[in-house]
Amino acid sequence: MHTQQRQVHQTESVMSPDGRQVEIDAEMVDLVKALWVVGLSTVACCQNVGDVYCDADSGVRLPTAELRRRGDFYRGFAYLCMPEVDMQILLGTAEPLRGPDWTAVISLEETGRCENAVLHFPSARINDLTRVFAVPGARRLGSPTP
Repeated sequence: MHTQQRQVHQTESVMSPDGRQVEIDAEMVDLVKALWVVGLSTVACCQNVGDVYCDADSGVRLPTAELRRRGDFYRGFAYLCMPEVDMQILLGTAEPLRGPDWTAVISLEETGRCENAVLHFPSARINDLTRVFAVPGARRLGSPTP
C-alpha cells in the first residue's frame, strides 16, 4: 500500500507539455524531455527505484522485511511509467539497448488492464536511452507496429 510519497532523489522543476510544473528526478530530466519532444507521454519516473524502498521516510508503507526485499531487488533500476501505446513505441525504438534486465509490465486490476505500462531498466542505461530519443531534428513518432 502506498501513501503520499516524498521525493527521495534530487529533482528539477520542469514545465510539462500540458503546461504544468512537475518535479522530475534529476537523472531522468533529459530522458523525459526527449520523450516529450517526440510526442510520447510520461506519467511517473524514478532514477533508482530501489532507493525509494530503502528510504524509511519515502512514504511507502510496507512491512520492513518487504521494504528491504524490494529495495534489494530494484536497487540500480530506473522506473518509467507511461501510456501503453507510448511504451510500445519506446520499446520498439529502444530495441538495440534492451537486455534481459529490462522489464515492461501492465498491471491488472479487478476492472481490467491498467491504462499505463511500467518499465524497469538499469539506471546505468538512462543516458543511453536518452540518446536514442534526443537526436537532432527529432520528430513525433508514429504508432507502434502491430
